[in-house]
Amino acid sequence: MATITMLDCYINEMRRVTLIVLFFSATVVQVVAQREYDTWYFGIRAGIQFGSGVPVGILGPINTEEGTSVWCDPLSGAPILSTDGSIVYDGTGSVLNNGTGLRGGFSSTNSALIVPDPGNSDRYYIFCAGDLSRSGIPDSVFTVNIVDMSGPGIGTVVSKNNILAYGTAEKIAGTVHCNGESWWVVAHDTATPRFYVFLVTASSIQGPTIYDVGEQYTKSPGKPGGYYGMGSLKFSASGRLLAMASPSGQMCEIFDFDIFSGVISNPRRVDSADLFYGLSFSPNERFLYSVCWNASADIQSPIYQYDLLNSFSKYRVGSLSVKKDRDNGGIQRGPDGKIYLVNGENMRAIDSPNLAGSACAFGRRIPLLAGTSSAIGLPTIMDCVLDNSSIDFCVPPISAMKNPTVACVGSCLTFTDASQRKPTEWYWDFLGGIPSAFTGKNPPMVCYSTAGIYRVRLITVNAWGADTTVSDIQILDVPTVNAGADIILCDSSYGKLRASGAMRYEWSPITGLNNQFKPDPIVRVFTTTQYVVRGWNDGECYNDDTVMVYVLEAPYPTDLFSINSVRGLAGSTSQLIITKTRVEYVTNATFAITIPRKIFISDSIVKGFVISSSLLRPDFQTLTIQADLSTDTVVIINGILLLDNSQEEVFAQTTTTDECVNVKTTPGSINSEACGASKRVIIGGSNPLSVISVSDQGKAITISGEPRSSYELTVWTATGELLARSADVIREPIQTVLFSRHFPQMLFIVLRSESVSTMVSVFNE
Repeated sequence: MATITMLDCYINEMRRVTLIVLFFSATVVQVVAQREYDTWYFGIRAGIQFGSGVPVGILGPINTEEGTSVWCDPLSGAPILSTDGSIVYDGTGSVLNNGTGLRGGFSSTNSALIVPDPGNSDRYYIFCAGDLSRSGIPDSVFTVNIVDMSGPGIGTVVSKNNILAYGTAEKIAGTVHCNGESWWVVAHDTATPRFYVFLVTASSIQGPTIYDVGEQYTKSPGKPGGYYGMGSLKFSASGRLLAMASPSGQMCEIFDFDIFSGVISNPRRVDSADLFYGLSFSPNERFLYSVCWNASADIQSPIYQYDLLNSFSKYRVGSLSVKKDRDNGGIQRGPDGKIYLVNGENMRAIDSPNLAGSACAFGRRIPLLAGTSSAIGLPTIMDCVLDNSSIDFCVPPISAMKNPTVACVGSCLTFTDASQRKPTEWYWDFLGGIPSAFTGKNPPMVCYSTAGIYRVRLITVNAWGADTTVSDIQILDVPTVNAGADIILCDSSYGKLRASGAMRYEWSPITGLNNQFKPDPIVRVFTTTQYVVRGWNDGECYNDDTVMVYVLEAPYPTDLFSINSVRGLAGSTSQLIITKTRVEYVTNATFAITIPRKIFISDSIVKGFVISSSLLRPDFQTLTIQADLSTDTVVIINGILLLDNSQEEVFAQTTTTDECVNVKTTPGSINSEACGASKRVIIGGSNPLSVISVSDQGKAITISGEPRSSYELTVWTATGELLARSADVIREPIQTVLFSRHFPQMLFIVLRSESVSTMVSVFNE
């Protein structure tokens, strides 16, 4: 923490340093975006656009043989300026005011290089190299032009053909100064091994500083003068390496370059005895690629890969077909890290330029737009703009981070360092997060558990100073989403879902819904379906809930319940039980059970709730019972078996308030068996009824009971046939009931009363 405190104190001073380089700070951000070279124009109206991630042929405004230059908007990749060294076009292809007559050559290898002014974002420098091979008199002059794009409409070339050096070749190369603000621009002499180095600052163009180094042009090509000046001059992305090719000098050299001082040193011959023209470094700077001119129309143009870490070991990558002498040569690294070469109506790609030998994967064709052609050259590109990760800056870092700015409670967020200019130390503060701080380049995921706005700070440090950046993170509450209760629908019927708890909704699947984005869509499905509703608050935070829509067939399958069959001795206690036979979506059931009183008399309801009881006839009782569906056994009725050797069916009419349900209960049976002659069974109670005696073969039956109680006395055969009935009021505690005939066979006598208990007598005389 002490180090962070010291850095905090140091920030104000470093802010002063950072302000000095604000313009190039923007440029560095553009480098990260890698869109300044999203569009290339070259050749005969040809163009390539990289913005979609795959290069696509387009129509361009330029018609030239060799070099061009293009500069695009760093954010959108749309062209801002393009030129062939003679004419300057804006992004629409219109010629700029005063935009003709520049001294770059139609057949100049690096005819032009566009460099943004470090001190003015609306101004651009266009450096031009004259044509040494096509004009009658070689135009060996190095010039600069100034473009102002600040006014309305197309821009203006406000200063043109300012001479910076005489006797120069068709070679221009540029790279960034280590301060991240200025640019180095390098040209070369036509006849001697001499470099001209210029520094483009926010206030001026300084130089040239001259470096006599190398051996090109010390060997006569047989044509002294102009042809010496052909071939590419190329910086690596880091700016540490500078390569130069000469087809007439038949030599390829490489040099060290100091992006702090601009010093060119340590020349090394890469190869000789070939017509070297185009040059490009691999992104990892291990390999140098060169395209050589063919000597005649029947010889193809060879492509070589040189291993800079292995004594310039040489591998022939492939070759390009030709239509005429010196038809190929242009080669440049693209914004996607691949290397592209011109080849007539096509571009060719080296898809893995960081790999040695055949693994570099040369050969893929990219067709140009019909009617266009590549000619010889490609745009002059500064690789440091494509990738600045290998540059050794001599200024403080620029702190930057990539992170979400809005998240939800419970989220764990990823913070990525996007700082520039090679920081060596990183200090993170995560206010309100877990963890709350971290030291290092790659912090772990940071989690937030409470809604609010939280500040994240990143301080970066290198040997040149420090910089800081902050980002505010808004953490939003997650809504509590309720999809509503499960619903049951009849087959083919409509229902409505009901979600709540959020501000906007989306249901899935969309099958059967009239609107997946409403909280209460109408639903109609034909099979049971689970729906998920996602609900958002006023931000991007969401939560999910599910609801089941059960679809029932209509009519519903029957036989959901069954009545057990009862068998026992007359006079015994038995249970009539109704059970579930299927587990279905029935939430309630009511049974109207018809019981034959001549064989079974209900005593009590053990399970289920009695809604009503009624006598259909003297010998049948109907009980209406609300079932208890909490277990498989839903109704239990206790009772007494009557008569003997008899069987009766027991039915139940079943109803439910559930939709689509047409419930049927399977009937049961009651079997009563006679238990022997002269058997008497008495069921006691607080006011018992009893049969005192039976005489005269059943004609006279003496009973006892509470006076003024009503009674019913019935005589039955063993098979359940009613023989006689007497109903009256008991007048004396003991009285005799006389029937009009005798009953000589084995009988059952049933004595009932509504106010007292029942006594059953079985006799046989």
